[in-house]
Amino acid sequence: MYLKSILFGLVEGLTSALPVSESGHRLLLETLFEKSAPALLPLGVALAIIIVYHKTLWQMILGVGGMFKKNFRWKKATRYQMMAVYALPAAIPYWILLYLQRSYGILEGIGFNLIGCGILFILTAGLLYIGDHSMDRNWGITDLKGGHVFKLALFQGASILPGFSRTAFTLCMARNMGFDKTDAMEFSFIMAVPALLGGELLTLHPAAIGPMGPWLAALAATTLAAIGGLLAVKALIKRDRLGWLLVYCLIAGVAAIVLNFIL
Repeated sequence: MYLKSILFGLVEGLTSALPVSESGHRLLLETLFEKSAPALLPLGVALAIIIVYHKTLWQMILGVGGMFKKNFRWKKATRYQMMAVYALPAAIPYWILLYLQRSYGILEGIGFNLIGCGILFILTAGLLYIGDHSMDRNWGITDLKGGHVFKLALFQGASILPGFSRTAFTLCMARNMGFDKTDAMEFSFIMAVPALLGGELLTLHPAAIGPMGPWLAALAATTLAAIGGLLAVKALIKRDRLGWLLVYCLIAGVAAIVLNFIL
């Protein structure tokens, strides 16, 4: 139980932070092991992002406080104030789709199988190509508009389909809109925090974890998810190009399709 849970946690952390689809890898592991992924894994990933971007998050909290001053004007909002305002609504489509899927299985026929997952992995590779070859207009967080956030929110929501990557969608589409790499990556991870935390809390049921044994396994897996996420976020920040991940997604997509006919 513990070894499989730990593997689930480590893979979840690494693939959630990197643009290679944590949901796709989760489906692959669940199929191979014939075992559901432990609960709470997204909480570990969110913790990793909070650790890496703790200074940004603190400035966002301070920025929200500054918005209650009489002389505050939205036109003069700082990058931290804009992220604080936009991050929460950007999570709403993800929460809605995650709840509907976990409660009613509304998306089962779209991508929750190995063939669909493989195809979406390959489409994620295409997203990475777009992100790597997008024109940089040097836009920053202060250039964010409601339309940008609405599109990114829809992209983030679509990432619940196994094979689609939340990070790839939000990062690459922000790059395609013209935002520079640093700010696109920062907002991509910041908007993931409320999405991951809120999504897990909205759909978590104690019965999904069970008695003390599974609780301990879930805790171990969540800890590994945090460690894996921490390593992956730092690695992604240092990389200038995404081509190496593009190739990986292509391989993962082909592997998922092949596994469908083997298992």
